[in-house]
Amino acid sequence: EPILEIVHRVWEHIQEDAMTAPDGDPLKIRVSAGIAWYPEDAVTLGDLLRCSDYAMYSSKNEAKGTLREFNPDQYDHEAYLIHGQEALNLLIEHELVEYVLQPIVQVSDASIYGYELLMRPQIKELSTPHDVLSIARAQSKLYQIEALTWKMALAKFAACAEQGILAPGAHAFINSIGNQIVSASEWDRLGEQYRPYLHRIVMEMTENEASNRELLQEKIEGQIAVDDFGAGYNSEQMAVFLNPSLVKVDRSLIRGIHQDSNRQAVLMNWIVYARERGIGVLAEGVETEEEMELVIRFGVDYLQGYYLAPPSEEPVSLSEERKQEILTLYRRYTSS
Repeated sequence: EPILEIVHRVWEHIQEDAMTAPDGDPLKIRVSAGIAWYPEDAVTLGDLLRCSDYAMYSSKNEAKGTLREFNPDQYDHEAYLIHGQEALNLLIEHELVEYVLQPIVQVSDASIYGYELLMRPQIKELSTPHDVLSIARAQSKLYQIEALTWKMALAKFAACAEQGILAPGAHAFINSIGNQIVSASEWDRLGEQYRPYLHRIVMEMTENEASNRELLQEKIEGQIAVDDFGAGYNSEQMAVFLNPSLVKVDRSLIRGIHQDSNRQAVLMNWIVYARERGIGVLAEGVETEEEMELVIRFGVDYLQGYYLAPPSEEPVSLSEERKQEILTLYRRYTSS
């Protein structure tokens, strides 16, 4: 007879039992329990007990008085959140993030228009910005990450500017969580410290994060860009709502676009849409010569991606070879 059938029969018997209280009233017995299986869930007694304990506590927390089998996917997710919370606290407390810079190139003259400052967490449990934001969102700590982003990204940009290693007049593209407004006192401090650079900021927003344009503009004196344009469902609406200076066409659309007429049609429609509204178009994630040729032919204003230059700790210049490629393509398609 299968073990699980026996367990369920015993379980039903327990659930039907009752105790008698001192006043004579019956008290129904309600027990939560967890099951773990050998060897599917674990191969040692200690690990089996740990897995069954987890299943039992899940039962108590979600639906008391039930019998639940161990769920490895749920366990992995919860363990990630628990360990991630500890790592996030450490990251915030000790400011364990660094920023690298990836150049953004203006097509018309192949000059460096600016640099995107990309977060690099310095803690193994949270290896990517996505990890940091996922845990911060789950732990209601997006504000702390937003404050840390502005503090560390502006410090990096200012340090490079003071060393004289930025392209002249280059802008700082900084990813921002739109519904998290840095406190007035903190922003006053940052504004006082980095006043010469505030007009050079381009604040990147995604449609999932944007909230109120007036609140966003309290943050900066510079520009707003819609990031990941085309990756969601409301890109055009966000462009209307934010009235940005730039839209950054998501890399998922740019990847392999020279081989996909459907993506080309979408990109062309967006370029026309942006042109009519005086919005610049930036193609991000350009990784091949063919992709670059196509997006320049279609009329994008700015380029970003590994084909031009990878992110680096210090800002890099565009190679002469890439400059000439861009200028040749620009002249070819603007004169035709």
